[in-house]
Amino acid sequence: SVTDRCGYAPSSRLAPGHSWSNQTPAICETRHKYAEVLRRPRFKFDPKRVRAVLTKLETDGVAIDASDQTDLDLPDGDDEPFLAVALASSSDFLVTGNLSDYPPDKRRGCAIVSPAEFMHHWRKLQDEG
Repeated sequence: SVTDRCGYAPSSRLAPGHSWSNQTPAICETRHKYAEVLRRPRFKFDPKRVRAVLTKLETDGVAIDASDQTDLDLPDGDDEPFLAVALASSSDFLVTGNLSDYPPDKRRGCAIVSPAEFMHHWRKLQDEG
């Protein structure tokens, strides 16, 4: 369903007048999961920083309709909306703390990386820029 295949992705390209308050409730599905993960006690993230990250995603994110991304068949169906959004948005990376959630044969060409790998790529781009 569309509810299972909608989300948002970080972007600096935000359409004029875009706001999350006028999006369909389906958009909240991945946002809720981001909030849940970032607030897990084991990460010990500062709650103020978590709120800042979530606010940034809401402010600068782009709504993605990934309803055409079907039959992903991941081990945990709860992870499928994230891969669907990454594929539908042609994201450069899907960042996850658990690479095994996205077996290589299920990635459909999407680069699945750990946070450390992502930071390595990001820093490299900053050095080149």
